[in-house]
Amino acid sequence: MSAATTNITIEQGVPFTMILNTNITLTGYEVKAQIRSHRGSWKLVKDFSCAITGATQITISLTSVETARIRAYSLPYKYDIFLYANGSNSIKLLEGDVLVKGRVTRR
Repeated sequence: MSAATTNITIEQGVPFTMILNTNITLTGYEVKAQIRSHRGSWKLVKDFSCAITGATQITISLTSVETARIRAYSLPYKYDIFLYANGSNSIKLLEGDVLVKGRVTRR
């Protein structure tokens, strides 16, 4: 199964949440999602907090503190979301670009 592509926008200093409804029963699966500067990069920008929130539903999120620490960049970052079962089998659910909108107002 090929992963779907969805680009996302994250605003610095604002909580981010995305809810995914899948056609997969998620019992026995673990979900992981990361942001990196580009595909194949070893440098991790940020791990999303990931949770299975229903029989077929996943929620990924970042707090306002976490989004404030992601550097706004003119080029988009990359992200993907994987499901893991039994420690080895994996399914790539979603991938795409991450645009981080810089913050203007500072505290």
